[in-house]
Amino acid sequence: MLTQNYLNLEDYLYKMKRILPIVLLLLPIQIFAQLNSATISVGNETREYVAYIPSNYQNTEAAPLIIILHGIGGLATDYATYGLNPIADTARFVPVYLQGKANAFGQTSWNNGTLLASAANDLAFIENMIDTMAVNYNIDRSRVYIVGISMGAIMTYKALHHLSDKLAAAVCHIGTMSNQELTNYNPTIPRPVMQIHGVNDAIVPYSGQALPSLGLVPPTLAKLKSTNGWNGDSTITNIPNVANDSVTIEKIVYNTSTRLEHWKMSGAGAGHIFLFEPINDTSGMEITWHFLREFSHPNPTLGINTSSIAEQPLIFPNPTSDFVNIANYKNYVQIRLYNLNQQLVFETASATTVDLSRLEAGMYIIELKSTEGQPHTQLLHKQ
Repeated sequence: MLTQNYLNLEDYLYKMKRILPIVLLLLPIQIFAQLNSATISVGNETREYVAYIPSNYQNTEAAPLIIILHGIGGLATDYATYGLNPIADTARFVPVYLQGKANAFGQTSWNNGTLLASAANDLAFIENMIDTMAVNYNIDRSRVYIVGISMGAIMTYKALHHLSDKLAAAVCHIGTMSNQELTNYNPTIPRPVMQIHGVNDAIVPYSGQALPSLGLVPPTLAKLKSTNGWNGDSTITNIPNVANDSVTIEKIVYNTSTRLEHWKMSGAGAGHIFLFEPINDTSGMEITWHFLREFSHPNPTLGINTSSIAEQPLIFPNPTSDFVNIANYKNYVQIRLYNLNQQLVFETASATTVDLSRLEAGMYIIELKSTEGQPHTQLLHKQ
């Protein structure tokens, strides 16, 4: 039953996102230019991710980083169409969508303490991803956030527990703490959290009978209240009910020392849903960013874990005027540059320095291809 429920969730989310008007904004040229698929090494594993680089991004910008964890059976590439990327273009942050490994049932999942967990070292994946992005881009280490949806939200609570020295805040959509975290959750530094959930959720139940290994919303919130220093009261705001979706939303802000919000969805339609506008009263990704942008980490761990990026090519300086250097090149054997019209403008074999002096100023995509055929792409600014 648990496996089938999660499969139904992914079918639902897949259908919902396909009808979003926002998808129409993601033209192929934009995806090619700014949505980069790549891999990193985590111990003996190769892990996949998709990073979105905002329009006209330059490394002189100190950009926040948002890590997004998909639901069970999900693909990072699909969740990259949920509406966060257009917000990144104007708000100037970098979203990175991590790809989970298969569990015992063959579903992409996370090692989050549930019966459907994978065996992957996802905490190391998240930590290494932060370090890798900090090397490749000018990431503001005090503004690294994490967002999870369903199975990814369950993993988000585990990440908050163990990586509170690196994460500034979190948003958990339609996922609760595992029983493991309900017992063990004890971050070194309490972090701000937003929990969004429907009272009629049959996939990850809000209340009543919990699924095996998984907590309910009330005990999850109780644990967060205890950790974040609740003073015994709260403020409730009703979100304008403008969509014909049989869902009403209450925004509950608890009086805590460290911020805690609960967006409680009620009504017949308040099942295991991710909020999409105009289908729903608001956009899940918009309220996610509006919450996260308020917070920064008071004392983030800043050291770069060099072992986590040893196999990743480093491309610098960026922006550049004439030459670009490539370090940690190793098994990469081909270099290509494309303009934003997807036209090949430069190609060479393996090199540690590339002369760009003949190219016009502007934005390019540099693609490195490995002996295994795996590309590493990055947006490059030629001044």
